[in-house]
Amino acid sequence: MWLVYGVMSVFLAAYLVSLIVRGEDRLADLQRLVGGRVRGTGSLLCLLRGFTKGNGRAVAVTLGLGLAMWAIGDVVLTFQSRGGVEPPTPSLADVFYLGFFRSRTSRSSFS
Repeated sequence: MWLVYGVMSVFLAAYLVSLIVRGEDRLADLQRLVGGRVRGTGSLLCLLRGFTKGNGRAVAVTLGLGLAMWAIGDVVLTFQSRGGVEPPTPSLADVFYLGFFRSRTSRSSFS
């Protein structure tokens, strides 16, 4: 578990550095990729907690699914906008971003 927190700390540090340095378009891609990985790792931690512990399973699984949708949307948007290309509207990333809201409003039977 400490290894996961260490990896997330490295991702967070890289993200913070990219926020400070920010200037070129490729840094925007880096920010989305690092942010997506941080949210993806957080998502996995939430889902693991939701499927292994008894109390609060619905909250953990719902949060994990929402974070996963958001992270996937960031990664998809990064690949769709590589080289300065404007992604179509609506884009495939938008589907995943909407999945974030859908996962937060759905009823869960994990309680």
